[in-house]
Amino acid sequence: MRQSMPKKPKSRVLTVFLLKDPAKPPGDILKHSHTLSEYEVSIAGEAAGAVYVQPSDDRRASWVTLFQGAATIDPAIVRNASTSAVWLIELEGRQFALTFGYGRNLLKPGTYEEDFGLRVTLNAVDPSKIKSIDRITLDAVAQQTRIQAIRDANMSEFGLDVEQDLLRAVTGVPLDATLGHRLSGRDALQVTMPIELSQIPQLLGRLLVEFGKDNFKVRFPWIEQIHEVDDPIKKAELDIQLIDKLKARELDGVWLAVPEMVDWDGLAGFKYKSSVKAPIHTDIHALTFLDEIGDSAEIDEYTLRRRYHVVAIGNDNEAIVKIWPIYRCLYCEVTLGGDTFLLNNARWFRIANDFVQRINEAVDRIAESALIMAPYQDKSEPAYSKRVAEASMGRLALMDSRLIGSASLPNRIEFCDLYSLDHEIIHLKRYSTSSALSHLFAQGVVSAKLFLNEADFRQELNNKLPGTHRLNDPDRKPLAEDFEVVYGIISKSKKKLVLPFFSRVNLKNAYSNLTGMGFKVSVSKIPSEP
Repeated sequence: MRQSMPKKPKSRVLTVFLLKDPAKPPGDILKHSHTLSEYEVSIAGEAAGAVYVQPSDDRRASWVTLFQGAATIDPAIVRNASTSAVWLIELEGRQFALTFGYGRNLLKPGTYEEDFGLRVTLNAVDPSKIKSIDRITLDAVAQQTRIQAIRDANMSEFGLDVEQDLLRAVTGVPLDATLGHRLSGRDALQVTMPIELSQIPQLLGRLLVEFGKDNFKVRFPWIEQIHEVDDPIKKAELDIQLIDKLKARELDGVWLAVPEMVDWDGLAGFKYKSSVKAPIHTDIHALTFLDEIGDSAEIDEYTLRRRYHVVAIGNDNEAIVKIWPIYRCLYCEVTLGGDTFLLNNARWFRIANDFVQRINEAVDRIAESALIMAPYQDKSEPAYSKRVAEASMGRLALMDSRLIGSASLPNRIEFCDLYSLDHEIIHLKRYSTSSALSHLFAQGVVSAKLFLNEADFRQELNNKLPGTHRLNDPDRKPLAEDFEVVYGIISKSKKKLVLPFFSRVNLKNAYSNLTGMGFKVSVSKIPSEP
C-alpha cells in the first residue's frame, strides 16, 4: 500500500519578544492579566508555558490551529482573527513572549528587550539579501521612511547616511534557511517559515544564540551610534535627571528652543503661560523659565508636560499662534551609567560615546569666522540683516528674501542672507532647536552647490547683486576656494556657542560637503542683546 507523504507544516509568521526578566510572573508582564483566559501548553508531554487570550467574538482566529492538541483553547471565546493572545514560554533561563493578533498590545512597556528583533535580524540575515529598511532621518525635518528594494540588496544600496539615519527595522533573508524564509525585526522579531508547535522551542533557542552574537558590529559598525530610548523605565529615569538639573539650576547641557520652524517676523515673543497678564519674552531661555516658576520645588513631570507651555504670541493683537509643552522645547544632554543621552523634541536618544567624541572633535576643528558682526537687537532676522547691511558702508550686500531659481531646482531659494565684498556667503539663523539649525546648514550646502555648478543660477544671482559685488563672468565656473561660507548663529548665551548634538552632526556633514567642493567654511556666534 502506498504510504502518504508527511504533511508539510503550514507557513506562519511568528512574532517573538524576548523578555527582560525571566522570573516575572504573568501579572507583571501582561496588561489586565485578570481579564485574560489562561491555557497551559504541553509539547510532547512537557510543560511549555501558557497562552493568555483576550476573549472576543466573531470568526475563529487562524492561529488557534497552531495549538491544536497542545492546549485546550475554548473556541467559543476565540472568534476573531485579530483576537489578542500571548504565549509565555521559558527556555534556557530566558522567557519569551510570542504574540498573536493584537497580542503585542497586551505586553506592558519596558518588559521586553529593546532591539531584540533588529539585533537577531542583523546577525542572521544575509547582508546581500536585505529586502527593506525602516529609518528615521534626523535632519531639518525628522522623516520616518520605509525603503523597499525591488530585489535583494545590500545595506549600502539603500542610501543610508550613517551619521544621520536611525535604523528602526530591517527585513531580509537569513543566511541559514532553517531560520525561515524571511526575518524582520526591531523590538519584536518576525519569523516567516513553515513550522509546527513542537519545533518552536528549538527555534527560540537558536534565536537566543543569534541575539547573543556581535556579528552585526562587524557588518554594520555604525548601528549602535544612535538609539532611540523606548523603555519607559529608562525614560522616567532620564526625566528625573533632567528635573534634578532644573531644580539645581545646573544648566550646562540644558536649554530651551522652539521645537519647529516658525515665522519669527510674525511673532511678538513668547510666554510660559497663556494668561493675558503673563510677561512676553523676545525669546525662550531656561533661566527666564525658571525665574517665572520661582519655587524650584514646583518643577516636576506634571509641570514640564502639562502645566507650563511655550506660547508663541503673534504681532497681530497678541494672538496665540502656537503652543508647545515646555517638555517638548527642552533640550538636555546627560551622562548616565557611562552612556550619553540626549533629549530632543520630547524624545530621548542614547548616543555612543565614541560617536559623540568623533563629532565633537570634527566640529571643534571648524574655524571661527574672522567676520565681526554687530549684536542682534532686532525683532527679526530680516530686520537684522537689513540693518547690518545698511551700516556696512557698502561692504555687505543684502540678499535676504531675494529668491533665485535654476532649471535644476523645484523651488526658488535664497543664495544667502548677506554677501560680502570679500566673497563671504553669510547665512544667519537664531539659535534654536536641531531642526532649525539643520535647515540652516543644509541651506548653505544647497546654495553653494548651485552657485558652483549651475550657470543659470549664477546669472540670476548676478542680476540681483549690486554692481560692486557681481561676478566678472557668471557663465564661468567660479573657484570655490575663493569663497567662504559663514554660518552666523544668533545666541543670547554669554558662553561659548554649544550646539545641540544633532545640529553638530549636521554641521559636521555640511562642513564635509562644502570643503569637499573646495569652499572655506566658518561659524560666527552673533550675540543677542535685549
